[in-house]
Amino acid sequence: MKRYRLLSLAVSLLCLGAALAAVPPDKPRGRLPGAVVFKLRADVSEEALARLEAVLSAFEFRIDRLNPRLGHLRVAAQRASLPSEEFLAELIRASGAVQFAEPDYLAAPVFLPNDPYLASQWHHAKIGSAAAWDNADGNGITAAVCDTGVDPTHPDLQGNLLPALGWNTYLNTNEWSDINGHGTSVAGCIAAVGNNAIGVAGVAFRTKIIPIRICYDSTGYAYYSDMAEGIRYGADRGARVVNLSYGGWYGAQIRDACQYAWNRGALVCVAAGNDGQDQGGYAESQYMLLVGATDSSDAKTSWSNYGIPVDFFAPGASIYTTRNGGGYGSVSGTSSFSASACNRPTAWPAVASCTVRAISSSVTPWSAAFSRSAIRRYFGWSSSTYQSTSTTPLVRRNSSRTR
Repeated sequence: MKRYRLLSLAVSLLCLGAALAAVPPDKPRGRLPGAVVFKLRADVSEEALARLEAVLSAFEFRIDRLNPRLGHLRVAAQRASLPSEEFLAELIRASGAVQFAEPDYLAAPVFLPNDPYLASQWHHAKIGSAAAWDNADGNGITAAVCDTGVDPTHPDLQGNLLPALGWNTYLNTNEWSDINGHGTSVAGCIAAVGNNAIGVAGVAFRTKIIPIRICYDSTGYAYYSDMAEGIRYGADRGARVVNLSYGGWYGAQIRDACQYAWNRGALVCVAAGNDGQDQGGYAESQYMLLVGATDSSDAKTSWSNYGIPVDFFAPGASIYTTRNGGGYGSVSGTSSFSASACNRPTAWPAVASCTVRAISSSVTPWSAAFSRSAIRRYFGWSSSTYQSTSTTPLVRRNSSRTR
């Protein structure tokens, strides 16, 4: 009976919202107007379903997006006069029928442009890339880059791109070329082709890249639902690592998608953000690696977020990398340091047999540049050294760690 009710609810909403589903949503500021994304509980009761149906009916909700793999439903209220999306989400949560419900927020790529001629690739020396490349250069690893797309013609990226697997989660097409520039820079940090006598080298320069465009236009902004779908798509296409250099890591959709990827053997590396704020107000997640930024002196940058949920820090200031249009330049921001962290699985000689939990534990426990007390409170967990993790994996950290 319960399965019939669930099917009936989905079918009725889909039929009523079929016209909406075919039209890309408008581009509001901050969130999609009148829209809420939720996921039904696996053990939902008949009573809770009835309460949910009452809420959906009262505000004339229609499904305009269904993600069957993740189990996420985005519904849009059709009434002319509506309360806030947060209030609508709270009503849906109050039904007791859902695991989560939240507005479909917008997130920006976390990126700080910089002078393209002031920096070189100092981060390789800082994290010991050259020594690590003797043991691990990314060969055999596939990484999904969920971003603004990737320049398909860049000479330092072409050899590592997997164009046939590229996707656009907003348009639901294979048009994945970069419309902003952010994604090309991130891809270069990860896997710019090395040892080819041109340009720069990514930290894991033989890693293959699945380019996934999640933004809706050239501003680079993306809806949480498109970000979550990008993570899901990458994991289902065999990516061992998924990089998300965007804000919004604390969103329920993002967390759920990270768990989905984790369960399929993919590690999601997420930027902690560029606000210079303590993230201790948010719960940490064992299904993602949240990464902060250091500069060339091993100091936390003034703009990097920090705190208990942040797993570790990596170079993120003035990183020289690829640029859209075939060029090169220096960038700063959580985008570049989550990309550096994204290469951690390449540090394992037998990466194919390693678990996600083992990979996520391969961080140098304490950086010589920081005291333990500073790291525990201010820096999150540790500064990462690529060279050391390429040879000696460490013991898994306990997810209930205290700092």
